[in-house]
Amino acid sequence: MIHATRLGDVGGRAPVRTAAPGRVCHHAGCATRLSVYNPRLFCAVHSRDTEEPPPPGRNRCPKCGAVLEWTPANFHRDPKGSPQKLHRICKGCRNAHNHN
Repeated sequence: MIHATRLGDVGGRAPVRTAAPGRVCHHAGCATRLSVYNPRLFCAVHSRDTEEPPPPGRNRCPKCGAVLEWTPANFHRDPKGSPQKLHRICKGCRNAHNHN
């Protein structure tokens, strides 16, 4: 039997990153309370409605929402991933996640 004394003790994993509690979706008229595990400004229903598709050759990071040129300068390589062979999550978000 494994006993954990602190968050993250089991399996050597770092604690999960969370956002501030009590946030509400920014979509006009929506009162949905956002999960602390949702770092976005909109709930799941409105996140796709409010975002325009990125222009050709650019990608919207699903973590931070930034629209960046879809090149290895902004996104890590991923041979098993997208048709462009790049991760969908930007380097900034992936690096922040890997260093915490």
